[in-house]
Amino acid sequence: MKKFLRLAFLILFFSLSLSFFAQAKEHTVAKGETLYSISRSYGLTVEELCNLNNIKQSEVLKIGQVLLVSKAIKTADATETYVVQAGDTMYSIARRLSVSVETLNILNQLSNASLIKVGQVLTVPSTTSIQPDISQSASDLSLIDPRSYDTKKPVNKSLLWPVTALDIHYLSGKISGVSIMTNEKEAVKAVQEGVVMYTGPYRGFGQVVFVQATSKHIYVYTGLESIIVQNGQSIRKGDRLGIVGIDALSGKSALTFMVFLNGNAIDPAKAPR
Repeated sequence: MKKFLRLAFLILFFSLSLSFFAQAKEHTVAKGETLYSISRSYGLTVEELCNLNNIKQSEVLKIGQVLLVSKAIKTADATETYVVQAGDTMYSIARRLSVSVETLNILNQLSNASLIKVGQVLTVPSTTSIQPDISQSASDLSLIDPRSYDTKKPVNKSLLWPVTALDIHYLSGKISGVSIMTNEKEAVKAVQEGVVMYTGPYRGFGQVVFVQATSKHIYVYTGLESIIVQNGQSIRKGDRLGIVGIDALSGKSALTFMVFLNGNAIDPAKAPR
């Protein structure tokens, strides 16, 4: 709990401290080291390491030579968050966001030996929005839903869900959970008592609420329009967490609901209620 409260504080701090900078980090070349071995130590590619230092990949390193292994980072720009998914590593996340592992470590106060878990919140540098393919004509452009829906696997609508389930489907792939179509402006309610671990924006998930139950299950409610609970607040089953939002891709009121146990995603229909 302390870890998540501290993380929420850090996110707020990053968004307010416009003058705070993380210093550029340097590495002093030791005997036997190469551009490749150094780049791997800091989660960089050789090309990235060379670009940081304005050197060629064919350059022979000298013992005692000082290399930059990260740029100075303006933490006020790192206002977005990312939720760790199954199969993610710091390296894969860094590559996806076109940043170095060292940058992620600095922003999240982690070491190179730190392990990440599914459901963990990471602060990441802000990125520009994905642009549409300009090779298409304007009339042909459309948003493509990246989520995978399993429409053949039945979901029990009679169970207690966070919102009225007008339609509900399992999600597959990197996002494991259910997508629930519901009434506009409907209240999102907790399906199990627990303590609020995190509230706020998540990269790719909109406004979210994380609740940890005494059973250690973590209930994740995503895509809210507004949130009325706070970090550290104890809630009971049926308490209101906020108001459901409009899914940007479908244009309908929808909630994505996920449950994790010991870092692994589980079937939300089988989670304790």
